[in-house]
Amino acid sequence: MRRSLEKVRTSLEKVRRSLEKVRRSLEKVRRSLEKVRRSLEKVRRSLEKVRRSLEKVRRSLEKVRRSLEKVRRLLEKVRRSLEKVRRSLEKVRRSLEKVRRSLEKVRRSLDKVRRSLEKVKRSLEKVSE
Repeated sequence: MRRSLEKVRTSLEKVRRSLEKVRRSLEKVRRSLEKVRRSLEKVRRSLEKVRRSLEKVRRSLEKVRRSLEKVRRLLEKVRRSLEKVRRSLEKVRRSLEKVRRSLEKVRRSLDKVRRSLEKVKRSLEKVSE
C-alpha cells in the first residue's frame, strides 16, 4: 500500500513537472507568436512605405531614381522581416512539438496515476473485507 502511494506521489510529481514544462513551452510559444505579430506589423508598415514610394514615382519623373532607391531599401526591410517571421514560425513549430511531447508524457503519467490509484483502491477494498 505504501509503495502504491509512493508510486502515486512520484507519478503526480512527474505530472507536475511535465505540466510545468508544458507551461514554459506555451509561454515560449506565446512569446514567439508575439515576435511573429511584431514582425508582420513591420512588414505591413514597410509595404505601406513601398506603396507611398511608388506613388511618388508615378507623380514625378524627377523623383523616380530616389523613390526607386527607397523601394529597394524598404524591400530589403520586408525581406529581413519575412525572414524573422520564418524563423519565428519555425520556433513556434518546434515549441508546439515540445508541447505535444510533454502532453503525451502527461497522458502517460496520468495513466500511471490512474492505475496506481486503482491498485490502492483494490488494496483498500481487500483490507476492509
